[in-house]
Amino acid sequence: MNASPERRLRRPAAHARALTVGSLSWQVEQLHVGESLLKSSETETLRRMCLRAIANVVRRQPCRKYDLDLWLALHHTGTGESMRLYKIHRIR
Repeated sequence: MNASPERRLRRPAAHARALTVGSLSWQVEQLHVGESLLKSSETETLRRMCLRAIANVVRRQPCRKYDLDLWLALHHTGTGESMRLYKIHRIR
């Protein structure tokens, strides 16, 4: 017998598929309490990617808590280039 559509869509955290080795979510999951991960980008998309990676890990392991901060931002007026450095820090 087939399960109902609602049942098929829900996947408990214990049965969630494994994270891809090397992905941002995997890197966040590898952090120990007190450790940080620095990621650089020229656009705002990295911030959203970091938030999504943190949400993926917390969904799998609800006891974890992370903090995302803009650690450094630079703008070169001559060339018009910007660079942002984000810090993901595991709190617990």
